[in-house]
Amino acid sequence: RAKKYPDSRFFADENSAEHHTPRGKKNRDQQKPKMDNTRRDVLIGAMGVVTVAGVGSGILFLTHRDPPKTLQTGSLLYTYTGHPGYLSAVAWSSDGQRIASGGTDKTIQVWDATNGGNASTYNGHTDWVEEVVWSPDRRYIASASKDKTVRVWDTTSGGNTFVYRGHIGLVWDVAWSPDGKRIASSAGGTFDGTVLDATVQVWDAPNGGNVYTYRGHPFWSYVYTVVWSPNGQFIASGSNDGTVLVWNATNGDNVSTYKKQPYILGGVVA
Repeated sequence: RAKKYPDSRFFADENSAEHHTPRGKKNRDQQKPKMDNTRRDVLIGAMGVVTVAGVGSGILFLTHRDPPKTLQTGSLLYTYTGHPGYLSAVAWSSDGQRIASGGTDKTIQVWDATNGGNASTYNGHTDWVEEVVWSPDRRYIASASKDKTVRVWDTTSGGNTFVYRGHIGLVWDVAWSPDGKRIASSAGGTFDGTVLDATVQVWDAPNGGNVYTYRGHPFWSYVYTVVWSPNGQFIASGSNDGTVLVWNATNGDNVSTYKKQPYILGGVVA
């Protein structure tokens, strides 16, 4: 899944090193990957390359945009080993000081980006954490999980602010609006295929109140990715039906549909 970082100089792409397939392939829909699978975030900056790679039970931080003169580009700075299992999400805070990560151990871990020091660990999910995202003001983190919930965490106190339970399927992605007032989440299916969702839901960030539920994707599909436009007026969602839908974030109207993807969509970037 693709991610663009807050200062627009970084671009991240998560891939499975074992299968080299987009997020959401059949093996990912129907069965849990083996614990030795690898997820990677590769960040490309104007002045160099930043790699945050999930390798088994660790995260490798290889370099940063202004590496010390004593380091060559691509040299290993440190390895974060706080997670015991498969990693599925990594996110930088907007000031670049902290990194949040999540995976099959059901935790969200927040650590110092400069040295890998573990600042805090958030517990509460009962299944894999699929995505983590910081609020624009860095005060909160939202985490999406296969337990069909989105949890919002206070990064100051470490407390769980609230749990959003509007989805009936696995929650694959979550995105904060640019003004920080609303959150969008996307879902679809279960491992055994008995529950369908295929919705994008928009809700109030302070209290979890549902604003809109978008149902433009086919009922059988998995909506793997959701993103806000920079001005906060639109939402784009990508699904394994091969389409990207663009929604009006105010009234829920479908603005446009992009249908030229002959494969499962794992990422959309605004």
